Amino acid sequence: MFAQEDYIIKILKLQDCHLRIIKVESEKINQISFTVVHATNTLPTEKCPVCKSNNIARKDCRIRVINHATVVGFNCLIKYHLLRYYCKDCSKIFNENNNFISPRIQHSNIVIQNILKDCKEICSFRSIAKRYHLSTTTVIKIFTENVKFGRLPLTEVIGVDEFKGTVGFSKYCFIIKDLLNSEIIEILSSRKQEIIEGFLKSIPKNERETVKFIVMDLWKPYRTIFRF
Repeated sequence: MFAQEDYIIKILKLQDCHLRIIKVESEKINQISFTVVHATNTLPTEKCPVCKSNNIARKDCRIRVINHATVVGFNCLIKYHLLRYYCKDCSKIFNENNNFISPRIQHSNIVIQNILKDCKEICSFRSIAKRYHLSTTTVIKIFTENVKFGRLPLTEVIGVDEFKGTVGFSKYCFIIKDLLNSEIIEILSSRKQEIIEGFLKSIPKNERETVKFIVMDLWKPYRTIFRF
């Protein structure tokens, strides 16, 4: 059985040495067939993370569903049996120690790595989302949380405007463009006044003072932000 577990862990590219496979089964979800791997953890939990007491007891077990889609050519979900504990001294309820999943994360690290790798290719977020059975918004969120671009410096002549966004954070995004070189300086996920002002305040004063002309419409928040 141990050899079989080791084979499953290797073929699924699961690197956690404390992971133990309970069983593997097939399941159909929304007319899509998935290989479902039930797994648990062997890493011991000995102390309360709050008061550091050893006086703890197992409370219950909750199943976390982790998307491990199309890692090795088939759709895969991991149902992770997450143990929860109760501290008898401070009454804190907490999750077990583990190296496999993080709070609020619904995708395995391998899936996130593959999505970011696919984003390097010339293809749309929508096509990547379809490949991994995710929403387009989820793929965009993974991309924006893991890929950071440095902005270009402000120049003497800049243009500011908004455009209809597709990232799910705000209806309109905000763009700053270098009109001398026809290059995009920065794109913000919202045109809200506090978002734009926060971004501008993060730019050193001496750089802001290099701007001599701003091309924009007369929308009142813009006039307030840029002191017209």
